Formats: sequence, C-alpha cells, structure tokens
Amino acid sequence: MEPRASSDTAFLLTVKDWIEQNKEVLVLLRYSRAAGSKDFELFNSFASFEHRLSLLSPQTSIIVFGTPQLPIRGTVDNNFINQALSLIPDGAEFLIFNPIPTHEGKYSWHSCIIGETGNELVARLKEHYGQSLFLGLYPEWIQDNENVISATVPDETGKVIVGIY
Repeated sequence: MEPRASSDTAFLLTVKDWIEQNKEVLVLLRYSRAAGSKDFELFNSFASFEHRLSLLSPQTSIIVFGTPQLPIRGTVDNNFINQALSLIPDGAEFLIFNPIPTHEGKYSWHSCIIGETGNELVARLKEHYGQSLFLGLYPEWIQDNENVISATVPDETGKVIVGIY
C-alpha cells in the first residue's frame, strides 16, 4: 500500500468525524531522523488538528486513534493510583500524559511517560502526586484499521516519503 499524505481528503475527513463523534482524538507524531523522538497530542477540535499539521516537517508520521484513550483523568492521589492499578494489568504497557504543556522558547510539548510494570506505574504516579494527569493503556498500532488511521507529511511537491523512525 502506498503511504497516505496528511493532506489526503479521506484521512482528514476521518479525523474530523472522529473528533465530532468522540470530542477528542489522541495523535502520535513520529519524527523522521530524530533518534526515535515522538510526541503524543490530544485534539478536541479539527481546526487545531489542521493547524498542527501545517507546522509539521515532511516525513513526519501521524497516527490518529479514533476511539477514546487515556480514560483515567484527574489529580494524582491514592484514588487515582488505585484506579490506575485496576485498569492497567502488571506487564501491560501504559501511557501517562501530562495535559499541561511544557514551554521552552517557541517550542511546547506534552510530557509523557511510558512503562510496563505495576511498580513502575505506582512510582511514576507518586512522583507526580497532586498533579493533573491522563492515563491509559499504551495505544496499539501495527496497521491502520477502523479505529486507527495514519498518514505522512508530504514534501513541498506533495510527494510522500516515509521517514526513518
């Protein structure tokens, strides 16, 4: 299958529909030739998603999850930790997402923590006690399906070249 451009109408309409249906989508951005660098971002409007696309470099991989993600949300306390332990089985990969972006000059990003063990989950949450976080299972993506769609940012000529991630 030929790679899909982030400007592809079907891709954009799918993301727009998902945002309208679920009020939010989680997006994984993978940057080519950036030592595995990636970001997770949440979008609750199609306009903000389109704006973000306009800022991305060619070869950036965009993976959009159409079903709600990160179901545990709130201030980290004992109840939050207990909810986390009941949702995330030991050995399952998890994602902790900080909804408050970090700003450094003209750049901003959302801090994320990825882990796999219950002990690691508890330790990481205790480090952020009193802070607002979102948490869930690490979203699965091997290939596109009815709940996940991906695209790549084309170059200035419109050609899609899959990057090195």
